[in-house]
Amino acid sequence: MYREFKSPLTAQLEITSRCNQKCIHCYNYWRAENSDETTLTEERLIKIMQNLRDSEVMSMVITGGEPMIYPSLLIKGLELAKDFGIRCSINSNLTLVTLDIAQAIKRNGTGVLTSMLSFDPDEHDRLTNSKGSHGRLLRGIKVSQKAGVSVGVKMVVMKQNLGSVYETGKFVNSIGVKSFTSTKVCPSLGDDIFERLRITKDDNLLIFDQLLRLKDELGMNVDTLTAYPSCLSQDWDKYGSFLLGRSCSAGKTFCAVGSNGQLRACVQHDKEYGDVVSESITSIWKRLGKWRDGSLLPDKCKECQHLSVCGAGCRATCQFFGDIRSLDPDVAEACDFKPVIADKNKIELIDRNLRLRINPLLRFREEDFGTVMTTGKSKIAVVTNDSAYLVKKLLDQEVFTLDEVFAKYSLDTTAHKFLSMLYKKGVFVEADDTKDDGIIIPC
Repeated sequence: MYREFKSPLTAQLEITSRCNQKCIHCYNYWRAENSDETTLTEERLIKIMQNLRDSEVMSMVITGGEPMIYPSLLIKGLELAKDFGIRCSINSNLTLVTLDIAQAIKRNGTGVLTSMLSFDPDEHDRLTNSKGSHGRLLRGIKVSQKAGVSVGVKMVVMKQNLGSVYETGKFVNSIGVKSFTSTKVCPSLGDDIFERLRITKDDNLLIFDQLLRLKDELGMNVDTLTAYPSCLSQDWDKYGSFLLGRSCSAGKTFCAVGSNGQLRACVQHDKEYGDVVSESITSIWKRLGKWRDGSLLPDKCKECQHLSVCGAGCRATCQFFGDIRSLDPDVAEACDFKPVIADKNKIELIDRNLRLRINPLLRFREEDFGTVMTTGKSKIAVVTNDSAYLVKKLLDQEVFTLDEVFAKYSLDTTAHKFLSMLYKKGVFVEADDTKDDGIIIPC
């Protein structure tokens, strides 16, 4: 049902399960008081990083627990990622960052995605179960910014902070953060608190409305990190950026590697498929076939005409409620609707005289079905090998226009749409645009 990639394109590596906060919503259920904490040794970290390289993983996120509890491990991972050509980012609460750590992050060309649960210090501290955490977070953001590190902020939204999305986004914008994501709280397998945090279907639209307001009023770069069922709303013209083409990547293009060395399909899912210290990721990846063949999807979703733009929601959430193959709680009761939508598949043709260059973050990976091109973010282009060859030839040109490409390579002007698609996917960028947020959002 889904493309069979030879290995994951993106991985999340948890270098430790330890954390200096106990956020009430955290998906790492194994952080319970009676659970054993695990942390990678440097030797195991090196072996895992070598495995990621050998398996041609293109981008990764280093996280925990809290990765900055062990700064030497974190920095070693960043240095190896840079040496191996793996684009890397960090998930951290930033409460432990020092200027030395921030400068090491900057040297390795990496950004940080941090978490703010509310603009209100008291509310944030209550949700993190850590008094003073809001102030420590603000200090961490300032230290990171001083070192020139790109910082994005995510907000996990639950019943307790649902009405604070807009004000929190407005607040982080005021301190110089332009990337803001808000995502509904998801259950952790084995927890007993979710019903006290859970939000409704309509609450999700309230989150979207607040994000769109931030985008319209402040020009912020807003997004969500959850794979919502596309039928959550029929108004795809308004909410399409949050609902369409957001299929969960777990086990399809993404995997998580725990601090015990075990590979999982998803950060929220507990099933382990193999030890990446002793076995190749490519070999272990083959055991995740059910995440790709459609057998984990509910029959109702497999029969839906809109499945191609939807991933049927979150399988880990469904497992929490008893059956991984059941309907996501946010699936519409009736899917036989005609959504309000503009032509989202239409590619806007770019100016043929626009000065372009190849995105310096572009990476290539060959598959049986073609070539994958990605800049390490959520935009992935899968093209024929001939098309990839053309793009590789353009690497030799510092700046070019489409008219120059047409003339030099004797292309028919029908290629205009294809090349415009590559621009939309971030393969080409405007020649004078040097902006890079350095933040990877894998799934």
